[in-house]
Amino acid sequence: MPPHVYLDLDGTLTDPFEGISKCILYAVEKLGFPVPSEQRLQSCIGPPLYDTFPDMVGDRKQDLLGAVANDINALGVSYGYGSVDELNNTGAAEIAHTTNDLGNIIARWLS
Repeated sequence: MPPHVYLDLDGTLTDPFEGISKCILYAVEKLGFPVPSEQRLQSCIGPPLYDTFPDMVGDRKQDLLGAVANDINALGVSYGYGSVDELNNTGAAEIAHTTNDLGNIIARWLS
C-alpha cells in the first residue's frame, strides 16, 4: 500500500465551516433529519467532533486513539488543541511542535 498522510483540519490550519457544515447537511438530508440552523451548524465548529457527534471520532486524543486502533502511526501536533501530555498519553508515535517539524516528520515517514 502506498503511504498516506491524513490531516486533521479542525480550524488550526484552515477555516473548516464550509466543509464541515456541508458534510453535516449532506448527512442529515440523507438520513431524513431536519436541516439544522446556521447557528446550530456554527456550534459544531471548534469542539471535538466526539463531543458534537458521540458516534464519531473527534480531534485531540480521539484522533490518536482512532489512529492507534486502526494501526495507523499517530503524529501529534503540540500547536493544536491538545497538550503534549495528552498526545503522549494517547499513543503519539511522534509530536511536531511547529509546522516545519510536521513537514520534516512526514517527509521522513514517507521516505
